[in-house]
Amino acid sequence: MSNRTVHTRILAGLLALMLTLAMAGTALAASKKGKTESLKFKDDTVVMTFRKGVTAYYLLSVKGASNTELNWSSSNKKVATVDEQGRVLPKKKGTCDITATDKNNDKRTVTCTVIVKKAKPNKEKLIDELQILSQNKILTIENGEKESTTLPIYLTPLDAGNIDLEWSSSNKKVAKVSAAGKVTAVGAGKCVITAAAKDGSGLTSECNIEVVEIAPNSDKLILDDTKITLKKGKTCKLNFHLAEKPEGNIGFAFGTDNADVANVVKGSTTFDMKTLEGTCEIKAVGKGSCTITVSLVGSKEESHVNVTVKN
Repeated sequence: MSNRTVHTRILAGLLALMLTLAMAGTALAASKKGKTESLKFKDDTVVMTFRKGVTAYYLLSVKGASNTELNWSSSNKKVATVDEQGRVLPKKKGTCDITATDKNNDKRTVTCTVIVKKAKPNKEKLIDELQILSQNKILTIENGEKESTTLPIYLTPLDAGNIDLEWSSSNKKVAKVSAAGKVTAVGAGKCVITAAAKDGSGLTSECNIEVVEIAPNSDKLILDDTKITLKKGKTCKLNFHLAEKPEGNIGFAFGTDNADVANVVKGSTTFDMKTLEGTCEIKAVGKGSCTITVSLVGSKEESHVNVTVKN
């Protein structure tokens, strides 16, 4: 065998070895890059306190993801509940597990234990923070049904001696409020609901209430749906039809009482003059509830659909 042949074979072997090492390094780097960070609570066990009639949220945080990227659940909702933002509301003495799971990877999950204890009132302590969690609220009156809601309260400390509140309405012809903070629509308009501490601290909190009277749905302009639930950013079609053909030109108008929640997409309306059937597209903008109105132009005919948007 000639020296040239030997040198060629050695060079080929070295090149093959270098290629193998390079591929192995690339695979290792890809493995490290693709490794998923595990989720972890700051504390594996959290002690919380509760007191009947008081709303006191505890915010849990998870290392490895933001709270809105996770699905939250409680193993015992009678002890404590958790919302989509990771806010835990203790409800009674006991123990439960709060679990957070990656919305895009259900294998990434973590659990912490919540121990709920009852707060012991101290007569010497006054309330140092009082807040109605709902600062603005819209109530409706529809088909004679007057909507009501109980306003959630946040106050601290939970062991304050006297946590009783005095509730009042600035206009009882618009909305009334019970001693427990339940607000009921009375008539169209706006008013302010106030909660005042009775312990001598002088603390108060307010909520702006607007009552909207919704006219009954038309029996000539008929919607296929009167209630729709959508996820934020999604759209859906709303079908409607006329029971009879009106005289003159046919046109439709659309409105929403809260454009930050949902609205009708401009240019999405279609209507068939032969079948008297039409469609429009509703887009979910942000979390909450609103009412979308469909009207027949040039008449008093209108119908409504209640839209609820979730994250």
